[in-house]
Amino acid sequence: MFFACIIFFSCKKDFSKNGPSVTYWDNSQAYLKIIDLSPNFSAITKGRDTFNILVNGQKINGSALSFNSIFPYAISPTTNTYTSTYAAVPIGNNTIQLAMGINKPDSVVYATIHETMSGGQRYSLLITDSILKGSNDSSKMFVKDDYADPSVVPNVPLNEYVLLRFGHLVLNDTGKVDLWSYARNAALFSKIRPDSISQFALSGYNYSAIDTFYVLRSTTASLPFAQRQILAKIAFNASVTGSNISPVGRAFTILYKGDFKVTSGAKAPAMLTYIQ
Repeated sequence: MFFACIIFFSCKKDFSKNGPSVTYWDNSQAYLKIIDLSPNFSAITKGRDTFNILVNGQKINGSALSFNSIFPYAISPTTNTYTSTYAAVPIGNNTIQLAMGINKPDSVVYATIHETMSGGQRYSLLITDSILKGSNDSSKMFVKDDYADPSVVPNVPLNEYVLLRFGHLVLNDTGKVDLWSYARNAALFSKIRPDSISQFALSGYNYSAIDTFYVLRSTTASLPFAQRQILAKIAFNASVTGSNISPVGRAFTILYKGDFKVTSGAKAPAMLTYIQ
């Protein structure tokens, strides 16, 4: 049984000279969030476990990223207000590099990714152990954060809902998984294969309720919860959703991450969640 890992960071105004975090949106820029979920980054790249992020040759992060790091930082659920934090980057074709260096990649570039980014759009690069696959390989998990897009998430009153998406990022896992809500006694997402992530979906939310989310091995829908294989779990309550303001209308990403061959420690399979 593996216990959950919840990562939260304080919300700050500015993280670097070249790529400040932003809390506003316009069509003159694109917006980028990067999360290191590669437990074997050092072995795969034959480098260090830490790296900087360069966009078009310019370093945008503050401190170097390592496993479980998020840039810009995730939002504290205890704040009285909440906004998404992303780094502002140019629109159009961008070259994203993970490198050992400071302002420029001095001598070692671990990975280079080329992505076309649209004005006003928000994106997440979820770095996994597939980072060195081809530059157009979607398994590197460059995804659009389209939780505010009415073509993806219908325009409905959000006073009773949160938005959720779920990613299976344990690349060496042996099968598909479900995300299960204990309070609902039902799967929120089913048969998610390794190296994939769902779209955002509306989920009813009772602020006074306490829920626990489980990652279960996918099987027949009729098999009772008590007979299912539990791979990880995480509490989904005020400590995650925020205690000072109503969480309804918020968007959350829930990830199953780690190395399936590791049974303990920071790189063992576990769950991570953050507020968009």
